[in-house]
Amino acid sequence: MVVKTITILSCCCLALMPLVAYYPLPFVTAGTEGLILLLYSCIVSITAALSGNARPLSLSPAIPICGLILCAYLLLRTDVTTGSQPDKALVMIPAFAGLLFALPILINQTNTRRLLINIITLITLFESILGLLQFAHFVDYKNTDFIAGGSMMNPAVYGNFLSLVIPFLFAVLLLRKQAKTTSFVSALLTITLLSGMAAVMISSARTSWIAIAAGITVVLLYHYRQLLCQHILHSRKLTLITAMSFITIVAMLMMWLLQYKSASTSGRMFIYRQSLSPLAANPITGVGLNKFGVAYNLAQAEYFKQSTSDKAEILHADNINIAPGEWLQLSVEAGLIGVILGLLAFAVLLFILIKQLRSADEAMIPLYIGGIGTLVALFYCMLFSYPLHTYPVVAILLLILSVPLSDTTAIRQYPAGVYRQWIAKGVLVAVCSVALNWQLRIGNAERKWLHLQHSTFWLNYKAIKPEYEQLLHLLDSNFEFLSDYASLAYQNGDYQTSLRVLNKGKRLFSSYLAYMYAACCYQQLKDTDKAFTQFNIACNMAPNRFLPKYRFFLFLVEQKRFREAAILRQEINSLPVKVPGKEVSFIKDKVNEVVLL
Repeated sequence: MVVKTITILSCCCLALMPLVAYYPLPFVTAGTEGLILLLYSCIVSITAALSGNARPLSLSPAIPICGLILCAYLLLRTDVTTGSQPDKALVMIPAFAGLLFALPILINQTNTRRLLINIITLITLFESILGLLQFAHFVDYKNTDFIAGGSMMNPAVYGNFLSLVIPFLFAVLLLRKQAKTTSFVSALLTITLLSGMAAVMISSARTSWIAIAAGITVVLLYHYRQLLCQHILHSRKLTLITAMSFITIVAMLMMWLLQYKSASTSGRMFIYRQSLSPLAANPITGVGLNKFGVAYNLAQAEYFKQSTSDKAEILHADNINIAPGEWLQLSVEAGLIGVILGLLAFAVLLFILIKQLRSADEAMIPLYIGGIGTLVALFYCMLFSYPLHTYPVVAILLLILSVPLSDTTAIRQYPAGVYRQWIAKGVLVAVCSVALNWQLRIGNAERKWLHLQHSTFWLNYKAIKPEYEQLLHLLDSNFEFLSDYASLAYQNGDYQTSLRVLNKGKRLFSSYLAYMYAACCYQQLKDTDKAFTQFNIACNMAPNRFLPKYRFFLFLVEQKRFREAAILRQEINSLPVKVPGKEVSFIKDKVNEVVLL
């Protein structure tokens, strides 16, 4: 009973993870989602160990070995020296491995597959209806830059979430006789799928459209496989015509999708081209996990420094922290070895599902087919989006895969001795205590920082600096905190401290603002050579931004380098405007007011 309760609560909490960030509570901080994923991974893993079930899967032992090699390599490529706060990969990888290997054991033992399917269905229905209500302006979307996106941070993540869930639920509905679903559940699945498809369409997430189509196609091909085989054998000419027509329609749809948001397509292509530079520099092992935002932006700055780019490229350039595709980011950060291991992980999961499909019970077949459809959708999403960068999408993926994988667990009872039980309980207490201690320390530091931001004492910099220095030890991997502290120090004339904190931030993310303010600090400290270099990097890193060029212009005027200032003024006046606003007009007016001798 205890094991079943833990299993159900864990699954519910993981499924409801999107609401943690969407409806923040006083105790919720930026790292709470990762903590929940890691905490429930620990609880589920140790509960599975205490439940008296031996693992191993009824498959080759090479499978968990491959998973361990992948996790070990990714952790090896993670830079843990950038700060005391655990890296995101150090949270995501152990949590993913723990849940994927332990949760199926508990689902098998407690026989909660149907309940878990219902949980996935209900959270999908909630997300779909919420997105539709946001689109109809009945409910406001938290991200004001977009119309609708459910409880996710943006429509792309929202589309990723639905593209993983819809093929799985579609398989359960299409093969409902084999799945032995009741009429009520079938009706609920139908409503969920219809509302989910409508929500995906309004999100304008093209990647999700194709991913869902690919996942559903896999399910349909399996369901109608016998009919297709008969059709191919009896009418090969008609089959060839049908296949050519299908390929033509798909090609036309792809061309239309590329033109549907042509600016977005061109921007993505530009990012892919610029990513070749850091990839070529480290093709085998990559630049290190979570270093894409550092390597890419520096490479982009070097490109615009050496290239006379056209206006289209200038508009496409942006200061990004993550790649537009998981596979692209994996190739840059982990190199060829990481890509091979990632493809191997996909192949292993697909192999498990296909192999078990041949000998599975009739009731399990829809779950295996749905799992395969989800994997196909995930693979495509990883080409042009970032589903594994968001905890809620990872959580729902783990829940979906755990349902069919729970059938592959070979249950074997063994007597768990008293000492073994106490050791396992001790590990559980220790892991949970460490996780909770980390959450309390980081969470309290973040809350104290937010309190300092809204405090009236911010005007007294000397009084508040020691508190920021104390928080720096815990939040030195929080780029927003570092930016805030550096800005505060700069505004109060503490340029040395501002530089020190900005340099910490540069190791996390190559922001053009960090380089611009570093240049301003060097300018105030009379180090003109370093100021000139930093201004150049900031302007080339984000060539369509007016603020760094304006600051650079003022610096050149101060240094009486009027010829270079005149060239830069002409560049500012002719620069294409990506986001019109009052700031652009203000900068142009101020620049043109300056008389150059």
